[in-house]
Amino acid sequence: VIATGWSRCNTMELQITPIDSSLDLLAYGGMALHDRKAPSNSACLRLLEDAGELERFKECHALMSRLWDQRNRAWENVRFIRQYFSSFALDSSRTDKTIFYKRVKYLRDHVRNVEQIAQDMLLIFKGLMPDIWIKRYGGERVMPLVEELNEIEDRIQKQK
Repeated sequence: VIATGWSRCNTMELQITPIDSSLDLLAYGGMALHDRKAPSNSACLRLLEDAGELERFKECHALMSRLWDQRNRAWENVRFIRQYFSSFALDSSRTDKTIFYKRVKYLRDHVRNVEQIAQDMLLIFKGLMPDIWIKRYGGERVMPLVEELNEIEDRIQKQK
């Protein structure tokens, strides 16, 4: 029994994580159903190793973890930058924008990292699913951040 909760062909929902980066959870579910008890993490990884999937899983999982981290850091900076915009609008005495501009730089860096990870996905997931789904997955994560960064930079230019 395999239930991934997502299908490329019949849902309009976004894919959360490619299954290849979550094979440990797939093994966990299968082993729990088979053995009627929760397996240990090491038992799940042994199963993947025995199936010849462990190294590829580790690569996929590490890449998706980096993507998750960089996206979260980018969105955190978006939130801070937008709060700074509000702070500047509410209090004209706030003239030192040093930290604000650091946040903008961090956002640019994180967006660049997310773009690179989306490209790396094409290599790591090659052959595991059609390229179109890898590109869409990456694009669905990159485009909103790029749009947000562009809007923030446009706003900064208009305020100068």
